[in-house]
Amino acid sequence: MGDKCIYIAGRDKDWANTMECLLMEKGHNIVSTWVQNSPEWQQPKTDELKREIAIRCIQEINCCTHLIALSPQGDCKGGLWVELGYALGFCKTVYLVGQRTNTMLYLSKDQSWEAQIIHCPTTTDLLEKLERE
Repeated sequence: MGDKCIYIAGRDKDWANTMECLLMEKGHNIVSTWVQNSPEWQQPKTDELKREIAIRCIQEINCCTHLIALSPQGDCKGGLWVELGYALGFCKTVYLVGQRTNTMLYLSKDQSWEAQIIHCPTTTDLLEKLERE
């Protein structure tokens, strides 16, 4: 059912754009503005702009019901993991698309954990699980 309010977290903008289009086609509302090509994401970032962007991302996660974390192969730095942890702390449903790159990504609701990480090896798996939810 296409009624979810979703924040997409990741580093690969092309993957995130593709995911945004697929989810919007299914009727989901995407709240993550970093995925869109707005000017502030293209220009060099001052410390003040970085703070504003970080605050906006947290506000968007506060508004979402689901967070989709796009986990790249190999080592990944950046806001993805902070955003994922923040969402878990507020008991948002988190879908991890791609590989599990660390031990904490094996948490699930059936382990007496209020929040959950639902692992989806592929984008197709994610779309199927969202449809069944």
